[in-house]
Amino acid sequence: MLNIHYGHNMELLNKCKRLHDYAYFVGEVNGNMSKGYSLEKSVELAMNKCEDNDILADIIGKHRSEVFHMLLFDRKLYEQGLREEGREDGIEEGRLTDRAEAIIELLEDIGEPSEALQNIIMEQTDMQTLREWFKIARKAQSVEYFEAQIGLVSHR
Repeated sequence: MLNIHYGHNMELLNKCKRLHDYAYFVGEVNGNMSKGYSLEKSVELAMNKCEDNDILADIIGKHRSEVFHMLLFDRKLYEQGLREEGREDGIEEGRLTDRAEAIIELLEDIGEPSEALQNIIMEQTDMQTLREWFKIARKAQSVEYFEAQIGLVSHR
């Protein structure tokens, strides 16, 4: 995989004018957005600058409206994908937290789990491991038994 953002892999970009120009254009859009301009304004400013500097001028000149709408649509799809991915990550994180808290509650019914043990449980990010720990906690007669079963201390 190669980074084709403008300013990276310039040797490659300089071998292909169209790729160079596209990278430049996208860099201008991103640069405008980093200055606080809206996506729409950033694309408009980038198209104007590129036309003025004969960068993608043949495409922007003939297909300005299509380029503008394509970029807005692609960016919105990308942002929607990020939001959906973030939402899925949040849901999974919530499930992990719920399961970890349930394990701690089971342990509190039979003793006092140390803060260190609670941290280990809460920091676990593998759902299968938490499922196994939950089964062990349900059957445990003591916190020490639970710790031994999950490998934190040796059997006594």
